[in-house]
Amino acid sequence: MQTLSYSPGQLVTVFVQTVDGYGVRQDGYVPIITRILYPDLSIPSNFPKNMNRIDVGLYYFQFQLPTGAAAVGSYLVDIVYQDPTTLANRNCIIQVLVSAPYGIYSAIPKHGHHRDHDDRDCNDFDEDHDSRRREHDDEH
Repeated sequence: MQTLSYSPGQLVTVFVQTVDGYGVRQDGYVPIITRILYPDLSIPSNFPKNMNRIDVGLYYFQFQLPTGAAAVGSYLVDIVYQDPTTLANRNCIIQVLVSAPYGIYSAIPKHGHHRDHDDRDCNDFDEDHDSRRREHDDEH
């Protein structure tokens, strides 16, 4: 299985070549992307899709990765093509590993985001610290 590495939001390109018994590229039927399995194990409904021919026996397919933290994970691209020599169907699996740029996504809330009083985060500490400091300054 071939493994490709990408980041969220990038355009993924996968390639397949079909060769005869001598290792020479030859056309058979156009390879088909039967499905792409997402990290949450969902499968988009717009498959199967034909791959695009570049040259004799050389094909590609592109798809856009989602953006954000939800895009991180392992995608499986399932391809089927016909062997030009034996005419038997062959399967090709390509794994696309999607990792966050710089290795991590931030969990910092947006400014102005409303939080319940009991829903505390690092910003609450700073606000409490600032108010205690102002009270202390006012007393002295």
